[in-house]
Amino acid sequence: MIKNGRNGTTENIFSHIKIKARGYYIYEKGSKQKPDPSVLPITEDSKRIANIIPDEEKSICVSDGEILEVVFFPAVNEAMPCYR
Repeated sequence: MIKNGRNGTTENIFSHIKIKARGYYIYEKGSKQKPDPSVLPITEDSKRIANIIPDEEKSICVSDGEILEVVFFPAVNEAMPCYR
């Protein structure tokens, strides 16, 4: 995506200057963000190359507990040195 000039939007909070670039979404004034259709081929190619194209027959079931472990355990592990 970077090769195609899609670097996202960055904002400099000190000078209140926004640098707009193309990213995953199209932002239109007065409406919600919309996926940019020109990004779809890029993401599909990336999925194919990484071999992560979803297959309904091979889909996995993830429990709520597993999601919590993935989200919170890294944060807890990072915080542990503070308690030593």
